[in-house]
Amino acid sequence: MKWLWRFMLLLALLLCMGALYYAPLLPYGWRQLKGQLHVLWHTVPLEEVWKNDTLSPAVRYRLHLIGEIKAFAETTLSLKPTDNYRTFYDTRGEPVLWVVTAAPPYALDYYYWYFPFLGQVSYKGHFERIYAEQDSARLSAEGYEVSIGEVAAWSTLGILSDPILSSMTERSEGELAELIIHELTHATVYLPDSVEFNENLASFVGQEGAKLFLQQRYGKHSFFYRDYERRLKDRLLYINFLLHEAARLDSLYRSERFRALPNAEKQRLKKHFYAELEKKLLELPLSASTRFRLRRLPPRLNNVELCDVLRYYSRQDTLRWIFQQEFHSSLPAMIQSFRK
Repeated sequence: MKWLWRFMLLLALLLCMGALYYAPLLPYGWRQLKGQLHVLWHTVPLEEVWKNDTLSPAVRYRLHLIGEIKAFAETTLSLKPTDNYRTFYDTRGEPVLWVVTAAPPYALDYYYWYFPFLGQVSYKGHFERIYAEQDSARLSAEGYEVSIGEVAAWSTLGILSDPILSSMTERSEGELAELIIHELTHATVYLPDSVEFNENLASFVGQEGAKLFLQQRYGKHSFFYRDYERRLKDRLLYINFLLHEAARLDSLYRSERFRALPNAEKQRLKKHFYAELEKKLLELPLSASTRFRLRRLPPRLNNVELCDVLRYYSRQDTLRWIFQQEFHSSLPAMIQSFRK
């Protein structure tokens, strides 16, 4: 029986080492669990929501539509069936989750956190804004550029049943389909330490899947399909422009000439680059409505924002080539292959 005692001693030692190693994450893990449980505790089954006489026709229609999108994603697109979107959570007009991202001042690369099971992750979510601000202040003091973003939805990767957030019902048909399919893709395919791949794949499947859903539900010549195509065309024009500019800025940051400069001169060149970028952005041939929104609410671009574009869209050309050449533009075949 000596081997059993030795095994138990070794296991206890490994558990103690693991607890010490992850000790700094324990308060964060507890807050995340508490926040997730708060959301789940206050969710209402859709069966009860339907009985609410004060539910507006627009929200009722969106809730039905989410059910259709989910069924389409699971049966037609071959995404993994889950218990998601069978409950409803009223956000009361407030963000549910804040996400902190950061980047060095002179590099297009993220600051990374490491979490058990998930691996290396380039963002950190908080259910309470005060903790996001604390993380932001700490990273800013260390010299990083920091962004705090509000989250429209998130996926627990099929571990829990993700609710419909009331804020989802404010989206257009196409954007709603893209969001639901994007999140269901995360629940279907998720590679640890590969945030960029996971987000690129979910973005690609979300967009292609939304087009297929709108085509089947409303028709290719419908207002809903054409409206989504217009929005998508504008977004892709905007994103491709930023990808091109990100490559230029990355080359500047990596050049020996730039690295040899004093910080004051680096900051001057960087400030000039972003000022020119924002000017050129307003000159893009976007639709009138998109151009109006950009002029009314101009984006605050920095290294973090460009990293976000790279995280979600840098591999779209590769995925599109695989989609067309390997799977003959069949999204279900592509998803089934990635699932394996």
